[in-house]
Amino acid sequence: MPELPEVETVKESLKLRLNNKKIIRTRVLWDNIIAYPSKEKFIKETANQSINDVKRRGKFLLFDLDDYYLLSHLRMEGKYFFKTKDDDINKHEHVIFDLDDGSELRYMDTRKFGKMYLIKKEDIDKIGPLVKLGLEPWDDNLTSEYLLDKYKKKKLPIKSVLLDQNIIVGIGNIYADEILFLSKINPLKKCNLITKEEAENIVLLMEFTVYFKMNYLFMVRIKINVLFVIRKLKRLKLVVEVLIIVLSAKLYNNLTLKM
Repeated sequence: MPELPEVETVKESLKLRLNNKKIIRTRVLWDNIIAYPSKEKFIKETANQSINDVKRRGKFLLFDLDDYYLLSHLRMEGKYFFKTKDDDINKHEHVIFDLDDGSELRYMDTRKFGKMYLIKKEDIDKIGPLVKLGLEPWDDNLTSEYLLDKYKKKKLPIKSVLLDQNIIVGIGNIYADEILFLSKINPLKKCNLITKEEAENIVLLMEFTVYFKMNYLFMVRIKINVLFVIRKLKRLKLVVEVLIIVLSAKLYNNLTLKM
């Protein structure tokens, strides 16, 4: 399943082609993709709506229309393709948006697990899947105190709780493993036993991991420097290991890190 960095990449790619385009017609070829409202209303209400922006919240894509937010969760296999009206329709293409420039935005989903929601802008914080979502990995409110408060009554393994989108959004199996590995925390440790220091490490290394995977200048974006890392982690050995990983990846991917 795509995790936050992958969804962010899809969002940025779609923005390049979709901003200020208008949906002329919508075709739904697999009804279950539309989670809300009905298929008929979804088709009717998306017609003649301009796409003003493409945003992201957790693992959801948000198409910012004139009157609505069109939410799209890719689940396991969801993908978007730009095609022309002359291209044959693939059997796995389930929703097609005809755009005003003559192109078509097609949603393809081999497993048919993806979901779409069309919600009025004024209702986006009242109904729908975004209402109960937790904090983004770089939210200023995501602190060790926040995590310890959420964890104190839970006896589940810390990895399972890291996957809880009601606490922190966008983290899946891969990044949960990396965060816990870098934090030196056993994934099976009960989350109500997590210490304040471990919670601080999780917060810092979550930002580190997610931004690094998004290939941004994460040291600039999260406004930290080496001294801040050392102060927060309080373990020089762990800092050195993290820096070795960063430098190795820099050499491998030719990333430019400004610290």
